[in-house]
Amino acid sequence: NTVVYGPNANSALPLSSMADAIARFGQGSELHRMFKRVTKVNTVTPIYAVAITESVGAAATQALTFATTATANGTARYYVGDEFVDAPITSGDTVTTIALAMQAAINSKLDWAVTSSPVAGVLTLTAKNLGLRGNWLRGYCVILGTGVGTTSSITAPAFFTGGSTADSSISA
Repeated sequence: NTVVYGPNANSALPLSSMADAIARFGQGSELHRMFKRVTKVNTVTPIYAVAITESVGAAATQALTFATTATANGTARYYVGDEFVDAPITSGDTVTTIALAMQAAINSKLDWAVTSSPVAGVLTLTAKNLGLRGNWLRGYCVILGTGVGTTSSITAPAFFTGGSTADSSISA
C-alpha cells in the first residue's frame, strides 16, 4: 500500500524486469500481467507500481462442464481473455479424462490469472486474486474437430462470478 516499485534507485524495491514483477507481485497476479503486457510493446517507458492490499473476500470462479464421452479425436480449446490453451481429446476419452487434460493444460500457464481443478467432468477455474475484479475475467471452451461428440457448457465468452469484497487502496 505504501511502497512504490520502480526502475531506479529511488524505489525501495526495483521493478525493472519480468523477474522483478514476479518476485514482487506473484506470477499470474494482476500487476505481473500488466507489467508483461506493457513491456511487450514498450521497453523504454519507466514503469512504477503500487500494490494495494488484496481483498479478504472470495475469488471469482467459473464452472466448465464437459458432457459425453468422445467419439472421435479432437481438441478442447479454453480461452481466458485473449489467450488460449489446447487439450487433446482422443476417441473414447471420458468427461473426467477430458477435464483432467484441460486442467493440466491450464495449470501449465503460470502467467495466467486462473488455476483449475476438476471433479469428474466439471472443471472449476478460480481467479488467482481475491475480490470483485476477478468477476471481470471471461472464459469459454470450444471443441475442435469433426464428430468429437463431447460438448462444453460455456461456448461463448462468459464472466467469472462469485468474487467478493473490494480491495483496499486507503493507504496507497
